[in-house]
Amino acid sequence: MIVKAWREQKRLTFPSFYLELVTIEACRGRKVGDLSKNVWATFAYIRDNIKTTVFIDPANTNNRISDDLTATEKQALANAASIARQATNWSQIVV
Repeated sequence: MIVKAWREQKRLTFPSFYLELVTIEACRGRKVGDLSKNVWATFAYIRDNIKTTVFIDPANTNNRISDDLTATEKQALANAASIARQATNWSQIVV
């Protein structure tokens, strides 16, 4: 997954399960297989929503996945996603 590679290369704190839930939400209703547009949508979703959206573990509704990150960590994700959205080619996002 490109977004996981981005997370690793930018050394961002973003647990995999949380990232997967965010990506699912970001791509809800989008065309399957349109990789570049879906990655772009995921970065936009992170930029615009990561600080405020509550994510609940679908297997355990008492587990608020979004509480796994601090406000500072969420801000860092939003900032990194904003920078990624400004890239003019993929090599500026992932190497």
